[in-house]
Amino acid sequence: MKRGEAIRRRESGQSLVEFAIVLPILLALLVGIFEFGVAWNRKQVLTNAAREGARLAVLPGIATSDTVDTVVDTYLTSAGITPASVTKDYQGICTFCTGETVTITLQMNHTMPFINSITGFLSASPTAGAVTLTSVVNMRHE
Repeated sequence: MKRGEAIRRRESGQSLVEFAIVLPILLALLVGIFEFGVAWNRKQVLTNAAREGARLAVLPGIATSDTVDTVVDTYLTSAGITPASVTKDYQGICTFCTGETVTITLQMNHTMPFINSITGFLSASPTAGAVTLTSVVNMRHE
């Protein structure tokens, strides 16, 4: 047996061991990216729902809190978010208030299961992987 063959034989499993070490880190990174993407998407849905509600609220003679709530709930439901899980705050809604500002605030808690399991393992807080998503939209009455 030649010297080169003996060295190659000793290094034959090196790539497999390196892959086994790197794979969990790579998978954790990919799952984390996916979970942050889902949170970002929900934040965008909250912003769009608040914008739709505020747009209706600034139209003269149309808006009430109930009609704004219906539009916001419809948008949230169509995006797959349960409206009951969202805290809503409507300020400045009135029938004829030209120049006044309407503020729509939507807030929801979002849990990232994978990140929650890791941070819950590392810290004593059971809600370490939970984030509060908030969207505030201001528009002026027409």
